[in-house]
Amino acid sequence: MEKPGEFAANLYDAGMFYQWNRNIGWPSEDPIGGTWNSTGAAATTWETTNDPCPDGWRVPTLDQLSKLTEIAKVSKTWETDYFGIGVKGYLLTDNVTSATLFLPAAGSSNGDGTLINVGAYGGYRSSTPNSTNAYLLNFYSGYFGTGNYDRAHGMSVRCVWDE
Repeated sequence: MEKPGEFAANLYDAGMFYQWNRNIGWPSEDPIGGTWNSTGAAATTWETTNDPCPDGWRVPTLDQLSKLTEIAKVSKTWETDYFGIGVKGYLLTDNVTSATLFLPAAGSSNGDGTLINVGAYGGYRSSTPNSTNAYLLNFYSGYFGTGNYDRAHGMSVRCVWDE
């Protein structure tokens, strides 16, 4: 269940960047403007106290994000001018219900907090660790899938309802 307007003023807003297993968010326009931690969290699980999502919501697991990559269930379209204001990202459409979800290509921040790839890349955190990295949903024009990336990099979070 989604609650439009609860987490961001607009559906196309980039939101904040989060390092893995840390609940401090940095503005996607200038992540280095805050106090950046250049080392990745060493925990083996995502701690509930570090979840940046509001009550009743949480950071999704890799399994939940992987469901968005299933071609038979979800159509994906790279948008270069979504909402007519130049926002790039993927528009996902459920092939059964026709429900849609837009994921902005907000970019990310590298290990020192420098903003990179805005409008060309989207990385969305999962709560699932992978060795010294962490799994995520990532995409760019022509690619949409899961992978793993450095925990110290800042990525977007798309909260899911905690059932």
